[in-house]
Amino acid sequence: MRKFIIGAIAVLLVLSSCASTGPGEREQDSVRAALMRDDIVSAVNTINGALDSYNDQAVYDLDIGMLCFYGRDYETAISVLTAAERIMENSRVASISEGAAGLIANDNVKSYAGANYEDLYIKAIKALSYYALGDIDEAMVELRRANIISTDFAQNPEEAASWIEELVLLLTPDPFQYFEDPDIPYIFDSALVRYLSMVFYRGMGDVGNAGVDYDVLAATGTRAVSEDDVYVPQGKARVNFVTLNGLIAGKEEASAMAITGDVPHKVAWPVIPPYGGSSVGEVIVRASTGETLRLSILEDVSDLARANASMDAVSKYLGSYYRGYTKMMAAKLAADEAYKLAMDAADEARSQALSALSGQNALARMAGEKAAEVAYDVARDAALTAYAAALQAVDDTEIPDLRMGRFLPDSVMAGGMTLDPGVYDFTVTFRTGYGDVTRVYEGVEVSPDRPNIVFATCAR
Repeated sequence: MRKFIIGAIAVLLVLSSCASTGPGEREQDSVRAALMRDDIVSAVNTINGALDSYNDQAVYDLDIGMLCFYGRDYETAISVLTAAERIMENSRVASISEGAAGLIANDNVKSYAGANYEDLYIKAIKALSYYALGDIDEAMVELRRANIISTDFAQNPEEAASWIEELVLLLTPDPFQYFEDPDIPYIFDSALVRYLSMVFYRGMGDVGNAGVDYDVLAATGTRAVSEDDVYVPQGKARVNFVTLNGLIAGKEEASAMAITGDVPHKVAWPVIPPYGGSSVGEVIVRASTGETLRLSILEDVSDLARANASMDAVSKYLGSYYRGYTKMMAAKLAADEAYKLAMDAADEARSQALSALSGQNALARMAGEKAAEVAYDVARDAALTAYAAALQAVDDTEIPDLRMGRFLPDSVMAGGMTLDPGVYDFTVTFRTGYGDVTRVYEGVEVSPDRPNIVFATCAR
């Protein structure tokens, strides 16, 4: 039995050692700095240099796909993001069979299936990429797929697994004493997807569906839309601007030391801190006609991530609570047995040493007994140290799942101008705490017979 327990602990230590969440803070800062310089090659090289930190191809593909999008390599962005989609779809099926492994080691041993907001944003970014390549039909396909996902998500929201809660309640009557359920409203939709859908439907002449999307957006209170985005005066054309600002807030570990019965154990779960990752204060668009437009917030992507995380926060916490207790209980049994064996051996060694002193003179016996006691104390201290180290090593395996796409935007701003059909130059200025960033778009055709979108990015 003892060998089985020790073997099981060794297995979970190996499984947990494989857990990795993607690039660390240093690499993320390097990528952000490169993006601020528009040095996409350095950003990609930084990620590839941290390749060992990824244990999920989907997370890597999502990160690289976003960097390619920022670098205006739209064909590669589409290809890589599509690969990420496929892996995530397969992982949603695989994660069901991997549930047992997750309850034994930690959630990181399960395939990464992505979050709902990531699925929506992959499709929105692909839609913008197809638009940039002139393929409006494929862009619309992506937006329709995103709308289907939003509908399914709203009808079947993720819920905490009740059976896990029942399991934990068998261990303790108050499992939530260390956990504060985040008071974050659930969000089942993406305003960016709705906005793009509205613009595309209007450009295709489908005012009815454009109006549906507008009504949904207007109900949120955003100032990024107006009726002009749907009902364009005869002889005029509408051009819409979308900016992707900063980088999304990253997941962090929240943890507590729980005591179940007489067993102290770690509980750890992922949280997204209540601050964003952008210094963009405002975005101003100037047309070559002299007309200017101040864009408004359309969507806080970090808030989307927080809402998504809050939907299964209870399940993540309870899973960790159960794992932490059962792993530590098994580790304690094994460590108790190992300590007992070590102390039995120390006792035997002391007895043999003392027995060998018989017949010695008093001074020699005194010195020998002193040496035997010192050796026993050293053995006991070593056993206690090994005992504590074994328990700490098992506690350290309780790692929350912090995997996510690290280079999605922090926020999205939008707005529109009604102009005469024609060709225009547009200057987009990002006002940030580190100075202005300017993007210039020359020779943009604005037509009443097609969607007109200008999109820009700023990682600051």
